[in-house]
Amino acid sequence: PFAARSHHWQGPGCENGCQVTGSFYACAPPESQTPGIPIEPSIRSGEALALSDCRLHICLYYREILVKEVTTSSPEGCRISHGQSYEVSSLEQVIFPYPEDNGQRKNIEKLLNHLERGVILWMAPDGLYAKRLCQSRIYWDGPLALCSDRPNKLERDQTCKLFDTQQFLAELQAFAHHGRPLPRYQVALCFGEEFPDPQRQRKLITAHVEPMFARQLYYFAQQNSGHLLRGYDLPELVTSPEDYHRSIRHSSIQE
Repeated sequence: PFAARSHHWQGPGCENGCQVTGSFYACAPPESQTPGIPIEPSIRSGEALALSDCRLHICLYYREILVKEVTTSSPEGCRISHGQSYEVSSLEQVIFPYPEDNGQRKNIEKLLNHLERGVILWMAPDGLYAKRLCQSRIYWDGPLALCSDRPNKLERDQTCKLFDTQQFLAELQAFAHHGRPLPRYQVALCFGEEFPDPQRQRKLITAHVEPMFARQLYYFAQQNSGHLLRGYDLPELVTSPEDYHRSIRHSSIQE
């Protein structure tokens, strides 16, 4: 019932130019299929970019203080954890650093001790997924969170979808054509404490995760609507991405 569509992306700002092509089966939500409204070329390009860009921008915080900022690029995904990992894996390792000496050091270290196996994050063609392997409880908030006023827990050893690519692109198009709000794309993870709650700013250990393709399209959507983001760091576009297939292989990881 779904026809394969091939979309083309040529990143602006590249000296020699580049092109990524991808074919996939997709069906946009009904509300995005308004008769007579064409799909923006930038949105079509965004679908191709989503297929080829597995990068994640990750920020780690101790009580709202940024302690690490990285951009991962492995098609296999990454693991956010603490301490040395002895597992042989192609996952990129994103390690919480040891906290500096301050009043909360003991409390933070107590939580870090339960993050040994961490949580795995990876981009598939249809969105961002997570799988919690550590003993520590992990709560999250993001575009697909069921509750906005109560904690959303990542269950251990279960794959959970945190971000949906097609939903993001449909909402981005609704913003462009109908002036609806820009879509959410950032996912917040909270380790060891219930989240979200009214005391969000007091959480000891948190991580913010952003799919890079969504971060870029969000910026361009605002720019094309005449609203420039102030103080927003625009990452460089992919200049030589490779087309690859990413399956949800992490669901088979054994304890």
